[in-house]
Amino acid sequence: MLQNKCSTILREQVFRVSIFVLGTLILTTTVSADIKKVDLATREKDFKTADEAEKFYQTGQKHLTGDGVMKSYEIAAEKFEIAFSLGLKKVGLDLGQLYITSATGKVDIPKAISKLEVAALDDSSNNVASDAAYLLSQIYRGDNPGVTRSEETALKWVEIAAENNHVDAAAEIGFKYFKDPAIGMDATKAYRFTRVAAVRGHSGSQFNLGIMFYQGSHGVKKNLIKALAWFLVAKNTDPATDNGTIDIFKSGMRGSQVKAAEKEAEKLIKNMIF
Repeated sequence: MLQNKCSTILREQVFRVSIFVLGTLILTTTVSADIKKVDLATREKDFKTADEAEKFYQTGQKHLTGDGVMKSYEIAAEKFEIAFSLGLKKVGLDLGQLYITSATGKVDIPKAISKLEVAALDDSSNNVASDAAYLLSQIYRGDNPGVTRSEETALKWVEIAAENNHVDAAAEIGFKYFKDPAIGMDATKAYRFTRVAAVRGHSGSQFNLGIMFYQGSHGVKKNLIKALAWFLVAKNTDPATDNGTIDIFKSGMRGSQVKAAEKEAEKLIKNMIF
């Protein structure tokens, strides 16, 4: 009888535990479903906001150029501001460009800077980020109302632009680390940024890469074939870069080396990024 009583109590406890577990599972499932609904609703709202922002941006572009609508910098700026307020960071470049001119009625450099800084740090578009950062560097190098001139701040933005593959910025930073003792000899940065500009068609950087390979400096091994190849590429981009260097190089190399360099140059020219 005692055994039956114990069995009954045990069954009741198991039943209570089962009910508790079932209730917990139902509650967990319900909460999880509610979270998913909220998440989906948030995503849908974000998509709608992004789509709306893009529409305002495109409308602004049309007013900027007069494409099927009245050309108006003021209306373009209004549309861009709405897109910017909706989270479209890239439009900061367009607004910055408008505010540093008198296109919208007056020059407002501090306002331009605030917009450009957002665009410059936007990782969704390297081209926009690089252009915005480089424009910021030029602002800090000029004499602009409401802005303190600062070469240090300018260089910071130039390097950010270079990191985003801006040709002129990469060439400048590469050359500074290559030659300027004031910022130190940084082999890695000298080669890396010089190459970024070189493969994008900057003749001076192409020539400097040739020097690096000729000298075996700045972290690269001495290689006469690659040196001549980059000198040839530089000449192809801008004939003025060749001051007799190529003929001197060729005279000290075997015919097979010259042919290898010419073949390498053709490959580099074909794979240029423009």
